[in-house]
Amino acid sequence: MIRRGISLVEILVSLVILGVVVGIAMVEFQYQNRNWKTESERAAASMMAKGTLDALTLGARSTGGGLPASSAGMMVWGAGEERVTFVMNKTGWVDNVSGYVYDPKTASLEIAVDSASKFEDTGYVRLGLNAPAGKGSSGPALYPQTFVLGIKGRVSGGGCAVDSLVLDATPFLDSLWNLAGDIQVPAGQQVYGYDSIRYRKSQDTLYLRQDQNPEMVYAVGVDSLHIQYHHPAAGWLDSLSSVAPANVIDKVWIRLVTRTLTVDNKLLAQNPASGGYYRCALETDVSVRNSNLVNR
Repeated sequence: MIRRGISLVEILVSLVILGVVVGIAMVEFQYQNRNWKTESERAAASMMAKGTLDALTLGARSTGGGLPASSAGMMVWGAGEERVTFVMNKTGWVDNVSGYVYDPKTASLEIAVDSASKFEDTGYVRLGLNAPAGKGSSGPALYPQTFVLGIKGRVSGGGCAVDSLVLDATPFLDSLWNLAGDIQVPAGQQVYGYDSIRYRKSQDTLYLRQDQNPEMVYAVGVDSLHIQYHHPAAGWLDSLSSVAPANVIDKVWIRLVTRTLTVDNKLLAQNPASGGYYRCALETDVSVRNSNLVNR
């Protein structure tokens, strides 16, 4: 019996066939891997959008909840960098003010209270002050205004010589109210303890600041964030309205668009306007519990 071996031609043909099969398998693997990566990034962008919108919705719905109608529940910024601060009554503490010291050099307002320990080291308070109407105003020299001020700290035996809160007086300085005699805390005034959550978008990142703690990254791949405020008479606006009733809203509209983090070259070739990013857009409108605001 003659044993026939494998010829060189057969080996080469087998190698060619094997190469074709392996090449097809590699192309299919790369295609599946690319699709898996794209779908994973799209799912991540969708989850980021849903989670972020849920947090913004909760903040808008809860802001000022349980506070008196005259209390500020939100800080609203107008056109420009999108940002909003939700001021929430988590502690619910109210105290009496028995004295004050205003120091424009350190941008601080110290107020004497019954128990400073009832307030958080960080956060905000609502306080009624007599403040100037502003440059060129023909009204009274001082008139009552409500402010939401950040807490800089708590002291015992400070300028007021008793238990006191030190508040951030930057809003006064920003408005050129830089004389100690320009700010007065009316006798019998009360101060309300607040906590707050601030969101600020910069480029493709959304930042979060809880109370006055350091700002941190909350969400990435944020393509756009648009917040509008509904005035009962003036309709939807980008900021507060002076139309009567001034500075009042009843709804907040939020539109959030997130995108994938890496460029998809195939999508870029098919649709250059997309920039190679897949996007997820969500929007909602929320009724607020407290419509009285402070605009900054």
